[in-house]
Amino acid sequence: MYEDMCYKYADYVIRKYNEEKVLLSNKALQKILFLANVIYARKTGTKMFDDDFYAWEYGPVMPSIYANYSRYQTGNMLPISLREENIDFEKSMALKEAMNYAEKIGIQKLIDNTHKVGTPWQNSFSQDALNKIEFSDILKFYSVQKNFDGLIEA
Repeated sequence: MYEDMCYKYADYVIRKYNEEKVLLSNKALQKILFLANVIYARKTGTKMFDDDFYAWEYGPVMPSIYANYSRYQTGNMLPISLREENIDFEKSMALKEAMNYAEKIGIQKLIDNTHKVGTPWQNSFSQDALNKIEFSDILKFYSVQKNFDGLIEA
């Protein structure tokens, strides 16, 4: 069901970008959702989404999000749902913080940072398989960062 899925969080990000008239690609959406998950995990010790991230070539990806938004590779994304869903306050704050950080450093830098040596993506990635990035690895790696700027720049 939509309400229980990560789509409402993706739609939230898409709506915010559309309100600002800023183009958002599927790749950028994936990185923002991953960063929001990291931020939320650091604050709560729990996953933000029911779905898992997988180590794909261009970084952490939620396959369900990719499948439903893949037609938007160049921007101009549209939400799946016509109605705006209520989102838990802590989760909405994590999404806003992730969007602000992505705007500050740029999506390409965010992608580059997820590919650094020792990151959960790098430790899970294989050219031959689509491996799940274990939440315990995400929590362990990113919880030791001292400040927000170091969050993805380990």
